[in-house]
Amino acid sequence: LRVWSASASSLVPMMKKSSLLQEDIPVAENLSAVGSAGLEALDYLDSGKPAPDSWVKNKTAMLDRAWRPQAELLLMVVPPVRKLVEAAAGHSAQ
Repeated sequence: LRVWSASASSLVPMMKKSSLLQEDIPVAENLSAVGSAGLEALDYLDSGKPAPDSWVKNKTAMLDRAWRPQAELLLMVVPPVRKLVEAAAGHSAQ
């Protein structure tokens, strides 16, 4: 998750220099956002406090966008991170 979260900062500048990779920039940005959401979800789970509803709603919307195919690619890491977000939302019930 840490590598994914940090990936956009190093990948996107290189991708901007290549006309062949321009269409993949949103994929790299989505992967970074998904990684960050996963890390945040783990932080909520570690704290023992449920994630705020606004955070869950925001991350769920971001995951919905990241799950859509882009440049004929599908980020297969979205469903597992969605499970982390859902677990962080309902952690107080466990």
